[in-house]
Amino acid sequence: AVVCIASSPAPHQAQRTYQATTTSLIVVVNKKKKKRKEKMATGPSAVPVLGDLTPPQLDACATLAYTTLKVALSAKGKVPPEQSSLLQQCVDDVVKQGCPAFALAVAIWLRDKKELGNRLISTTLLAICVHREATRPFVRQAASGVIKIPTDLTELRNAYDQFSSEGDAKTETKAKAPCCLKKILGDVIDTLPEFQAAKYDSTSKIKRTKKQIKEKLEHLKKLDPDLAKQAAIAEVSAFGKLHSAGAKNEAQVQAVLKRLEELRLKLKKLHGGDLRNMIRHSHAGKQHELIMKVLRKRYPETEEDFEYSHLPGDYDLALVGSRMRLEVPETWDRALAENGNTPKTWADLLTAKDDKGRYSLPYMAMLRNLRNILLMGLNPEFIRKHVLARLPNRQQIQGSGQTATSISNTWSVLEKEFTEEMLAKHKADSEKALVNIMAYKSLLKRIRGPILGTSDKVPGIVGEFLGEPVWAPCGLKKQGGCFLALTHVEIRGGNVLAKGKGKGRGKGKGREMGKIEKWTPVALFPLTSEFLLEVKGAIDKAVEVAADCAVQPFALKGEGPVVLWMDASNPPLPSLDAKEAIDDEEEAAKNAKVTAASDVPDCQAPAKKVAGEPRPPLAGVELGERVIVSRPGDECELAEITSHRHLNLELIYFADSYQDYNIQALDPTGKQLWNATFSNTQIRNKDNVNCVVHCRDICSNPSPTEPARRTCHVDLESMDENVFALMITSQNFTSARPRAVSVALRECHNGGAGPLQGNHQPHDCKGDIILAQDITGPLMNGGTVIYAVLHREVTDPDSWTFRNILDLSLSAETRVASQLNQAVAVVFRRVFAEGATQSIMDANRTGYVRTCQLFKALSEGRRGREGGPDIRVVLTGVKKKGGPEPEAEVVELTGKYDQDLARLAKARKGFTSKAVDADAGLRLALATVGCAGGEGKQPLAGVMRIAANALMPSKALDESRTQAGCAYPYCVIDNRGHILEARKEIPAVKGALVVPGQIESSVSLLRNIVQSMESDPTQGNPSSDELLVHYVDGFLNQFRKTAEKS
Repeated sequence: AVVCIASSPAPHQAQRTYQATTTSLIVVVNKKKKKRKEKMATGPSAVPVLGDLTPPQLDACATLAYTTLKVALSAKGKVPPEQSSLLQQCVDDVVKQGCPAFALAVAIWLRDKKELGNRLISTTLLAICVHREATRPFVRQAASGVIKIPTDLTELRNAYDQFSSEGDAKTETKAKAPCCLKKILGDVIDTLPEFQAAKYDSTSKIKRTKKQIKEKLEHLKKLDPDLAKQAAIAEVSAFGKLHSAGAKNEAQVQAVLKRLEELRLKLKKLHGGDLRNMIRHSHAGKQHELIMKVLRKRYPETEEDFEYSHLPGDYDLALVGSRMRLEVPETWDRALAENGNTPKTWADLLTAKDDKGRYSLPYMAMLRNLRNILLMGLNPEFIRKHVLARLPNRQQIQGSGQTATSISNTWSVLEKEFTEEMLAKHKADSEKALVNIMAYKSLLKRIRGPILGTSDKVPGIVGEFLGEPVWAPCGLKKQGGCFLALTHVEIRGGNVLAKGKGKGRGKGKGREMGKIEKWTPVALFPLTSEFLLEVKGAIDKAVEVAADCAVQPFALKGEGPVVLWMDASNPPLPSLDAKEAIDDEEEAAKNAKVTAASDVPDCQAPAKKVAGEPRPPLAGVELGERVIVSRPGDECELAEITSHRHLNLELIYFADSYQDYNIQALDPTGKQLWNATFSNTQIRNKDNVNCVVHCRDICSNPSPTEPARRTCHVDLESMDENVFALMITSQNFTSARPRAVSVALRECHNGGAGPLQGNHQPHDCKGDIILAQDITGPLMNGGTVIYAVLHREVTDPDSWTFRNILDLSLSAETRVASQLNQAVAVVFRRVFAEGATQSIMDANRTGYVRTCQLFKALSEGRRGREGGPDIRVVLTGVKKKGGPEPEAEVVELTGKYDQDLARLAKARKGFTSKAVDADAGLRLALATVGCAGGEGKQPLAGVMRIAANALMPSKALDESRTQAGCAYPYCVIDNRGHILEARKEIPAVKGALVVPGQIESSVSLLRNIVQSMESDPTQGNPSSDELLVHYVDGFLNQFRKTAEKS
């Protein structure tokens, strides 16, 4: 209006323009206020309830539930692009079927710590719902069930930004953030405690990450100036043609580029979760003091500004102009970092309590650091009072979300760590160090004051004269008022960490390979085997309490016994015949993405297919022969496919040059023991017996239709005990790329490796191929490919497992063939990334845990029945030292968690995982426990099957129900997640329920669903999918009630 008046030649015309503009603005403002009032009067959108679902709706909802569960169990740290696309497609399908709120129910279900406690997938689902217009009206109400801590906000913002950027790339326009996202951010910030705000404040992390990026760019500038200029302004791939400075320099550049990529991704994530950006974006304004501290605003200069800022308390002139900052939170890990890993620090942490008299050290932190606490040498009475007494506390176990499995794993780690030899060595080291400490104390009695010194930083007059503290020549160090001793610390596998040579400054300097200095606290009360038994007793009590918390009494209404059937068999392994091979090849040819020759250097271009030279999907494997096909990520026990221990590993290829392949042996720590390759063709064990023998080198295939075939004989029974894993690799040192390559495992009936010599002529092993795998694609890219590993079972060292690790090898750090050892070490760490827990856990442990939980719940629920609970436990499968037919074994359980776990593990050790027909298995299990095969009616209350597959014994189940005279409940706990892969292939059977066993609440879920079926006969026999979908949808009930109140 002012501009109009100033520029108009007629004042009266300008006045009319001003009045018209003002009137229109008032009308617009009034309309917006009216809409806002109407929206506030109606409240938030009501979250719809799932009623009777049509088959398409049920299929879409069940697919979303199972898909998210599958992704949640497989995703590690981040969601891969293909899985992210799959989740978005499933959410879109659910929305199309008219169930827009179900995706939010799945997110809350996954986030619930009593269910799965998964943060990554739940926040990803929430971000997808924020991005979809159909689900936005319900997002804000359900967000509080997913967003629990500030880092969840970070994941939400980053996931939404990713989906938004994908949409922007398609539409070429940048979309604004929806209002519901701003409101979610504002709701969380307005209720955020100052402690959490200080704990998750990322200001210093952002500065540190920027500094690290700058340092890496400087390092890259020294290695390759031209590439550094590109990397400074854009992201540069870590692979491809970098320069021609040689393999060593190339590997260094790749490592720097990879680290740069990681740091930039980290910085982007930190910016997305920065509280300052969120405050500015959401306009949160309820916690005025907290917001000013996060933004680091200055304290108001006048009392008027103070009142306007709404800060609490009285105006303080002393603070005028100073920056307002969040107080540094006092956490246990910060205290440990500042004061050192010493007995005094742990004593303070274990005794610290808050205003309400509760221990400040979280239960989970105490459990994870239990080994460290026991090594401190604290007084046994002190540990009994502040550690052992806390372990079986029901309230703390429930509050921390710990399960019986996680607590029992703690004892498994301690039992493996604290052997008799280790305890004796720990005691001897402590006694030796105590003698030196007492010598220092005796000197201190005679010479007091600053002469002898009080710490390493204050060595005293004598220490300054000697150039080191008085206690240093005795092998001691003083930190935080406690003495540390330089000791030889054993790590897993028996390797010793000893003092290295050199000055010890800088990364990797002053040490020999596998050796490093280790200062440990001097234990005043060294750990003994007797006290270790007390620790085990406390952990056993804690496991029992956690098991009780996880399940509730489970009572089946039917007459007769309940059968707990533990099935040891796996699903049938995939195989390939001639027709399937041709179909796979045709489909692969359609979907193949051909890289332009200009995008890659000549040495990396794929080899051209020569006319008349066929490329079968499994090179050299005779079509028509049934062969077990291994795909990336697959694994199987060798006992499933063969009983032979003399094997022949064959490399079969169509190529114009040599194709090399190795077998590297590693111990449980990842240390290389030997490497069988073209230059080391014969490996002998400690008894001088052959265990691996290579044949001679073969350059190329003899004819266009006949492949080259290299052999490597492996005798597993001749391997030394310290051989834990055999990493199988291939390398391409030349510029020529192969046309087709496969690797096959064949039985050897011709004597094995024993009578052979290295570089022998390939010969017929007179055995069948039992396993095959295609590795053409990776080898066409050149460099190093680690495609398989044979490793021992931890619980049964005589058993071996084959695993296809192409899914891990393709993301390894190097493609440089000369750096094979480095690549193998990286992949080995990824395969066994769980560390100590992975190395001591049985792969079937989930099945043992679920069996024990079911037995305990059923025992409690059926206790008052005449004749007792009558629960019969049976184990079926193919035995390792038996015939090919399945057998059964009755297992007597006691109800004591630790004892029952040991009994089940011992019984399962005698069985293989070979696939068994589900109908035959059910008939065998029922006959073994006396519930089938007799005359007349045989009542049965139910069958609970715990297995590694979700196969349905439809025929045998109908027969058994007919003989029992009722449609008793048949439930399956699938502890390997087979239902997630084959849900649509498994026939739907009335009254049959399949529950994924990876969910901690699987037993409670099964109990709730079965009891709802028994309590409401009108609902008939719903399918397993329908029962699961309605159970998941129930997690939105509390938010529906909140909307109704609003």
